Amino acid sequence: MARASTAPGEGTSRLRARGFLLQDLPQVVALEHAAFPDAPYPRELLLELSRKCGDLFFVATVSRRVAGYIVTQRTERGAEVVSLAVDPGQRNRGVGTLLMQLTIGRLRDSGVRELTLRVKESNRAAQLLYESLGFRRAGRVARYYEDSSAAIRMKLAL
Repeated sequence: MARASTAPGEGTSRLRARGFLLQDLPQVVALEHAAFPDAPYPRELLLELSRKCGDLFFVATVSRRVAGYIVTQRTERGAEVVSLAVDPGQRNRGVGTLLMQLTIGRLRDSGVRELTLRVKESNRAAQLLYESLGFRRAGRVARYYEDSSAAIRMKLAL
């Protein structure tokens, strides 16, 4: 299940991205609760994702504080974004774009040919971000999220 809590925007000179480190976990958990207050992933799941998808789990930092994260898993057909979250106070500043570009580059370098994700149908800002990176709509999944809202499936040929 891919979720996104971001929107396209301008960058900042203090913005950096790097691989997730175990010491980032408390900030990632806090970010998760801020970005998805109605259905945050639990700490244990984020920890499991760091083990399972470690080479595709990235954080963006602003002044050494985690401003966003993305985690992606490899699949039989390519890769799928599990979650992308940006701190509400850092949205529209290029955090999501930076994380997506890093992920796309890493996947291309490793020979992955297709990246997919699901995004809440009502989250137009995230859809615009993905479209700006070349993603195309690939269908709709009714009642996908815990609140029974629909998801838009999107994919990107790498």
